[in-house]
Amino acid sequence: MGAPGEIILHGNPRSMYSEKVRRVLAYKSLDWSDVEVPALPPKTDLIPLTGGYRRMPVMQIGADIYCDSALIIERLEQLAPDPTVFPAHLAGAARMIADWVDHRVARWAILSVFVDMLPHLPEPFIKDRTELIADFAPDRVRALAPNAFEQFGQFLGFVDTALASAPWIAGDAFSVADAACYHVINFARTNPRVAAPVDARPRVVEWIARVGGFAAPTVTPRSGAYALDAARDASPVDLGDTADGAGTFALGQRVTVGADDYAIERMEGTIVRLSPTAIGIARTTDLLGETVLHVPRLGFSVEILA
Repeated sequence: MGAPGEIILHGNPRSMYSEKVRRVLAYKSLDWSDVEVPALPPKTDLIPLTGGYRRMPVMQIGADIYCDSALIIERLEQLAPDPTVFPAHLAGAARMIADWVDHRVARWAILSVFVDMLPHLPEPFIKDRTELIADFAPDRVRALAPNAFEQFGQFLGFVDTALASAPWIAGDAFSVADAACYHVINFARTNPRVAAPVDARPRVVEWIARVGGFAAPTVTPRSGAYALDAARDASPVDLGDTADGAGTFALGQRVTVGADDYAIERMEGTIVRLSPTAIGIARTTDLLGETVLHVPRLGFSVEILA
């Protein structure tokens, strides 16, 4: 059985978005448990927790399951608000920067790196990613990569300019914007050709060292079976927000939820938690009993079932 309140992160060492969350965990000095998820399906220990959602990372606290790095970080902020990654005077700008990086810049970084990796990537990996995202078909990657590399260079210029006047991306304090920019730049540097324009900017290199140098908290390796037992032995606790002011959705509605970009999975459940920024749906299975899947409203679609 998992310890009460234990933070279990389902991710992968090479996952950009997992690294984004790991930087926040390190900054907040939060100990956590690590379940390594394979890069390719079937992901047999993750899917029962999420009802189909397969992206990484996923955070689990008992029977509460959190999808999407943005929502995971929001929840970590609620659990451990000091030190904050949403400084009051920077929070709005930091959130906008992070969303732009996650949904636009990350694609430039991936295309710029993958184009040189294509001859070395296993066919099952290419097939899986192409089924998810048409632009990751090899011919499309080769066609799109030159412009992606150019656009990534423009992004690096923005980062360098920001750091010329402040120690952190959004201003005078570390924020979620730093975690978001770090994870794509850190990934891009795995390709020497893409690393070159990064390493040519001393301010960016120094900032990378600071973000990457936060003292590592205690990380405990866990198995997928351990995580499933932790969910089965717990009950959801992150429940009961009031309905949002717009009245679009209501507690008790049966819905499906899914990411609104390239996702092919939709998860079904009953709304039991509703806030202006997140929705929690209850799911009951023979394997785990009742769990609650939490997704952000930004970047996800919610469809009411008749």
